[in-house]
Amino acid sequence: MRIAMSGVGEPLKFIKSIPELIVVIYDVMRCHMGILKHCHILHRDISEANILVRRDSTGVHGMLIDFDHAVDITDDGYAKHAERTGTLPFMSVSNLEDKPTKRTALDDWESIIYILCWLGTFGWNRAIRQSDSKRRKNIASWDGDDVEDIANSKRRDMDSSRSFTEITKGFNPNIPDIAVLEDIVEGLRAVLIDDHKDPNLRGAMIIRDRIPKDNSNNMFLKSARKPTDILFRNKYIHRSVMHEVVAAVPGMVGGLIRHIKSLQGMRHDGGWIGHLLHEAENERMHLMTWMEVSKPVMWKRALIATVQTGFFAVFSLLYMVSPHTAHRVVGYLEEEAVTSYTHFIGEIDAGRIENVKAPDIAVAYWNLDPESTLRDVVLAVRADEALHRNTNHHFSDRIRAKCESLFEDMNINSNKPHIKY
Repeated sequence: MRIAMSGVGEPLKFIKSIPELIVVIYDVMRCHMGILKHCHILHRDISEANILVRRDSTGVHGMLIDFDHAVDITDDGYAKHAERTGTLPFMSVSNLEDKPTKRTALDDWESIIYILCWLGTFGWNRAIRQSDSKRRKNIASWDGDDVEDIANSKRRDMDSSRSFTEITKGFNPNIPDIAVLEDIVEGLRAVLIDDHKDPNLRGAMIIRDRIPKDNSNNMFLKSARKPTDILFRNKYIHRSVMHEVVAAVPGMVGGLIRHIKSLQGMRHDGGWIGHLLHEAENERMHLMTWMEVSKPVMWKRALIATVQTGFFAVFSLLYMVSPHTAHRVVGYLEEEAVTSYTHFIGEIDAGRIENVKAPDIAVAYWNLDPESTLRDVVLAVRADEALHRNTNHHFSDRIRAKCESLFEDMNINSNKPHIKY
């Protein structure tokens, strides 16, 4: 038997420009998420060598290859096997540290950041190869024989926007449009990675790693969800209403208490009040949206008011006694919301919930397409909840680390006046 084979793509060294590189990486990310969503498979080895460039009459495209280390994922999105896999310069920090942390798509997306940084610094072919060894110094520590040193180097470089600037400063200035690539990797880092100042904290940088395993709080919330599960079961619109009834409270309570403390202490708050009030406003709009969709009758509105009043009293007391615990509880509450909205989307996709037209209030608030549907609204709300989840866990970590001022993370130009409110 004979097998005839022909090439389907070319290595990244045949990329001709930054715009082409962006298109290729975009296609790879779409492929990665498509396989994850439809086939429930996680790649686990995103690297420079596993990305190909394909050209046809419609332009340039990216291809993701080499699924030798790919594994199935669970319903929660975690890889069923957690062993270390990948190419050292492009492996995620948690993967390098080989901790018993469940791998997710975010490990692969972290690899995308490292690939873009690597290509921006070293170039992708000899014609644009970086010649300045000083510019290559920082990122060169991502490669080597000592896995622990590589992990520590990446953690140091990705710890904050300020430290990450030392990496982007090493990008090859002779590559046209290199500033565009800098903006993209800085944006990806901002979305996926967070900095922790306390070395005693776990220090995990990736979003899902910022969800600590505080079993007492987590088990309490899962137990508290049981009545909702029994009462509403798969009525996810009603579940969403009940969630947003309580979710709109913590931001306002936290903002109010911190506002009063700032006034009484006559000192700056460190930038928290604005964040918390914005969270409260965002959650309120979630509730307004689901009220518009569900059209609750009078007795349900009375139930909503009763639950909200009770939760307001309990959470206010908790925040005054232990703000660290309060933010941790909210983080877990939002994680439950993300899970619930994910199931909500599954019900819509299965046809068990009608994918009706999005209400006007949602179209206006999230600036959705006028033809958007209920599924688009759920996706937008779920994205908000994921952000609130991460923010509240981060706030809890900062309180525990006694590093509450958010201005310490800002790369402020000292020559310009700025307000610390």
